[in-house]
Amino acid sequence: LLIILLVYMNKYGLSTVFFINMHNMSKYWRREWSVRNARWLHIFYNRFIRILGKFKPLLPYLPITPIERFVKGIMFDCTMCGACVLSSTGMSCPMNCPKDIRNGPCGGVRENGGCEVDENMPCVWVLAAKGRENMGVSENDILPILNHENRGKSSWLKEI
Repeated sequence: LLIILLVYMNKYGLSTVFFINMHNMSKYWRREWSVRNARWLHIFYNRFIRILGKFKPLLPYLPITPIERFVKGIMFDCTMCGACVLSSTGMSCPMNCPKDIRNGPCGGVRENGGCEVDENMPCVWVLAAKGRENMGVSENDILPILNHENRGKSSWLKEI
């Protein structure tokens, strides 16, 4: 299937169009994509954790943490804090906030929804509000304090 897709892309020049669009995209496109697709990602994640739970006896032999780091890095721009709250923040990782604010926006959110520190970056918490809306969640959860001893550890394994 991948070979067919690559041949099709080369035949019709789609790879060039894709790379041109990638060049014009925001460097925060992964965060924006995950927020737009928050509902489906949340459903997928819940099913994935249930399936992973069925393989609990095998988990010590599987490289779960490196797989989690790779997948969540690509999809959510994850920093592997070890206390994932993506399902509470509309699939927008609060650890991407330059001020490391874990419970809501600071007082410096720009009128366009941009970050006070980096004007080109959308505020993580504005994205979180959009993501929660896309998930059909209206209430705001108070997030637990981050335990820095868990940094780099798997949060998937804690779910099981």
